[in-house]
Amino acid sequence: MIIRAATLADFQAVKALVLEHTQAYDRLKPDEAKMKYVFDMLVSSKTHFAEVVEDDDGVIQGALLALGSDNLWATKRNCAIMFWASKITGTGVQLLRRFKEWWQGRPIFRVAGFSPDLEVDSRTWDIAERLGFKRYGGSYLLYR
Repeated sequence: MIIRAATLADFQAVKALVLEHTQAYDRLKPDEAKMKYVFDMLVSSKTHFAEVVEDDDGVIQGALLALGSDNLWATKRNCAIMFWASKITGTGVQLLRRFKEWWQGRPIFRVAGFSPDLEVDSRTWDIAERLGFKRYGGSYLLYR
């Protein structure tokens, strides 16, 4: 198993993983062209985060995708985790830890965070809190 930066060639595998993890949302209507556009943007810019987990056979089993954006009220940017999941036990926390380290190394960001899904095991959010994310309303945030 390895965790590595996502590449443009990973799109189909990551798309399948995202669709698998979001199939419970019947109102979600995936737009493949938009998914490809956003994925390409995430992978191609150092102001976004995109890493994947590969199993020993080279099959992508997890990913964390985060989008950096301008802040409406400050000069520093925000970063929102758009997708975070892994099928390999223990690698989800490794992905989140790697994301936190990446964020900490980029002082251009003021806030990073995500809003948990109500259907996700609450232990997942306990992991986020142990890594330093603070609960704020319905979200978990890192902030400077």
